[in-house]
Formats: sequence, C-alpha cells, structure tokens
Amino acid sequence: MKNDQGRFKKQDLEFFRNIEILERYFEHKPLVLFYEDLRKDTVAFAQRIAEYMGATIDREDIRLSKRHTSYNEKQLRAIYGVSKRLNIRKHRDYKIGALNHIRRALVNPIKYGTLYLAPYLPEAWLRQEPLVQPEQIDEITQLYTDDWQRLQAYAAENNPV
Repeated sequence: MKNDQGRFKKQDLEFFRNIEILERYFEHKPLVLFYEDLRKDTVAFAQRIAEYMGATIDREDIRLSKRHTSYNEKQLRAIYGVSKRLNIRKHRDYKIGALNHIRRALVNPIKYGTLYLAPYLPEAWLRQEPLVQPEQIDEITQLYTDDWQRLQAYAAENNPV
C-alpha cells in the first residue's frame, strides 16, 4: 500500500473523487448512501432512493430475503487455503475460449465445493490467523479517514432529509 503499486491505486478507492466527477457532469447533486443504513433498515433505504427519484414504492413489493450473501469467515479461510495451492481466480488465462471453459469446468467444482463444505470443516483444518492483519486495517483506516469524513459531511449537507 505504501508504494501504491497494487491492482487498484489509492485514488481508485477514494469515493469522494467520484462525487466530484458526478457533480461535474450532472446538474443534480448525487444521493450518497451508506451500506450501514441499508443493513439497519432496508425499507427506509429503498424509500429514500425512491423519494430522491420522485417515485413511490409499495412496501409489499420489496423482497427482504437475502440473495447472493457474502461468504462467512470460515468459508473465506477455507477458500484462502485452497487458493494458496491452486489458482482459482476468475481471470482468463487462455487466448482460446474453449480452454477457459475447460479450466472453469475443472476449477469451479473445487472452488464452490470448498465454499459449500467449509461450514462443516473442523476449525483445526483452517488457517487461524486473521484474514487481514490488524496493522493493515489500521493503515487502511488512516489512508481513507479523510475521504470517509468528507463523504459523511457531504451526505449530511446535500442529501434530502
């Protein structure tokens, strides 16, 4: 992170920069929403979007059942262990499309089988150290605190009440 040489650059992860771009190209200020608000009250979150767009929604039309939920920590630790031994990433390695399909047909059962079976694996089989080191979390927090504060201030000032 210190050298900004990863797949994503530091500026790619600064969200306030995106707000500035949106303001440059659109006449209305963007609505800034936070994931925590979605988790806290999904219906109010959807209602807020509808009001911003000048629309109405019927509460009965909102399905609250979860779809495509994130993986739990045990699944992430299991898939991390497998990925240390096998390349299970999604990117295309081959120029010939058929080879990519064959690769996926071989890798996907391993990948999704691991994710499916992970909740049943004994803890002792999984890596025990944290998925992200606390020092890295602290560094990320420091890097993006200003951006986070700017987003919150912008939302407080510009989001419709």
